[in-house]
Amino acid sequence: MRTTLSSVVILIASAALVLGQGSPQQADPNALKLDQVLASWEKVMSGMQSLTLECERLTKDKVFQNSDKFKGNARFLKSTLPNQTSRASLELVKEVNGKPQSDRYEKYICTGTFLYEFDPANKMIRVHTLPAPKPGQVAEDNLLSFLFGMKAAEAKQRYQLSYVPADDKWYYYIKVLPKQAQDKADFQEARLALLQSNSLPAQVWFLQPNGNEVTWNFRNIQPNAQLKATEFEAPSLPKGWQVQRVQDQKPKIRGSN
Repeated sequence: MRTTLSSVVILIASAALVLGQGSPQQADPNALKLDQVLASWEKVMSGMQSLTLECERLTKDKVFQNSDKFKGNARFLKSTLPNQTSRASLELVKEVNGKPQSDRYEKYICTGTFLYEFDPANKMIRVHTLPAPKPGQVAEDNLLSFLFGMKAAEAKQRYQLSYVPADDKWYYYIKVLPKQAQDKADFQEARLALLQSNSLPAQVWFLQPNGNEVTWNFRNIQPNAQLKATEFEAPSLPKGWQVQRVQDQKPKIRGSN
């Protein structure tokens, strides 16, 4: 999914449709379960104004038959202004044999107007101007927008979603297939795991067009954390670094598709 990974009561609407068509036994139970799970997910997300979480990204490279791991944290603060995206930040550090590599990291800060992308290898901060979003959303194709900001109806319109039955008492699983050309260029298939206890995302897995697999794991999610807009201000330029302003190009979070 491009970076630019939530209150329609879908369960009630689908139930009314089923009652109008006949016996509930004739309905697809997996489709009804999907609507139920999505409605619960959206209810939780729509009532959330901020959050912090720990995250882990695992990438399996099909060609080179190797994998890498990045671990870090993310923060999210909904915007109260109609002409700004919500604020967010993501920091990840590469791990090798369980040890963090302090010089191998990824960092993104979304101020509500700009997205700052850190490139430590080139000592560069790239500045992307964000398009005006729908109220309360992160940038249009942000991973956090899909997981923590997109409404259920929007998700069903953009993606082909299906509930995956599983003998699992901890998670609900939803299969995601792309509909739009831009999404098909990013991933072939994805799977979202939601915690049954609170409907919060626990994992999202992607199969990329080149055969690589990317898995994001989310832990210790703290809804409505005490965050301030000042925590997402433009970063100071490290000594020896340069700034590059990027025009007419949507930023991509590595491994977000």
